Amino acid sequence: MGKRIGILTFHNGINYGAYFQCFSLYKHLESLGHQPEVINYKSFSFWFKEKKHLLYNKPKYHRSWEVLWKNFKKIRQFKIAQKEIVNSPLTFSHSKINDLSHKYDFIVVGSDIVWCFDDDLIGFDPIYFGYYLNPKKLISYAPSFGPTSPEVNLSDEIKKGLLKFDNISVRDENSKNIIDRNLHISPPVVLDPTFLIDDLNKYGKPIKDDGYILVYSYHTPKKYIKYLKKYAKNEGLKLIAVGYYCDWCDKNILNISPFKWLTFFKNASLVITSTYHGTIFSLLNRKPFVTIDNKPTHYKTGQLLKSFKINNRLINSLPDFKEQINTEINYKSVEKYMNKETEKSKSYLNESLL
Repeated sequence: MGKRIGILTFHNGINYGAYFQCFSLYKHLESLGHQPEVINYKSFSFWFKEKKHLLYNKPKYHRSWEVLWKNFKKIRQFKIAQKEIVNSPLTFSHSKINDLSHKYDFIVVGSDIVWCFDDDLIGFDPIYFGYYLNPKKLISYAPSFGPTSPEVNLSDEIKKGLLKFDNISVRDENSKNIIDRNLHISPPVVLDPTFLIDDLNKYGKPIKDDGYILVYSYHTPKKYIKYLKKYAKNEGLKLIAVGYYCDWCDKNILNISPFKWLTFFKNASLVITSTYHGTIFSLLNRKPFVTIDNKPTHYKTGQLLKSFKINNRLINSLPDFKEQINTEINYKSVEKYMNKETEKSKSYLNESLL
């Protein structure tokens, strides 16, 4: 009989990657015969800051009412998508989580940067470090400290919380080094949950566009834009930005559902991204891509590409950008490492759930 498993992660942010890492872990656990449920918790402070940033961050390219309308429509799309997974009742309360946690055989903390305690938006929340959680067994699957320095000295409170976990895994080498240095534990590095599903595209919704370069990037330096526009024109391809507004693209699609967002990767001729999950979905769809390096995602994206032996796709200069756009990816070789790492990740999760 399947186990009752609570998933504690950043599941309800208005972010495509965050949604699919939670959705994928949920569906994978369900496919194993378990009874997963997303623990519908977020601190009020985090929840408020997140909504404020989304609704009141006014880009220069829109009047405020247009921004609000688009963002409300985007939130609605995510609320509909949340119905695809079972959630516990929403709470901001630590004591209610404490009461709820007793019903689970396992609680899985992660994926995402749930341990990035020094981030201004996230902050330190003891829930994600094991406090107030009382399942029969507590494990982590692919959490991350994000861009936190590998030289950080964790507080005694954080270390005490992490020692409550029966099994710990992390998503990147930086997080592994932080755990190793502070707790003298060497946790395995596992893949993001989106690698655990055999075919995520079966959940996608059809789109009409074809013959385009997909831009999923919040950080695209001008030196790359000039070359990319010229490249797209020479190749007869449109530039379509999805999720983040790019005034230099031919088309911007901002307020779509996660499942429609998914399909834009499947049909793209090339992907330009500066995000971790933009990189992942390029890989999952076997697409040519380049990832623009940036501080918030450097550790996790760099480690991912390094593990697949294609770390040259993480670019820092215009010459590298030009070279990688015009260089094919040997996906036959990539799949060898991808399959190996996927099996290791599944094995860790299966063994932890015994």
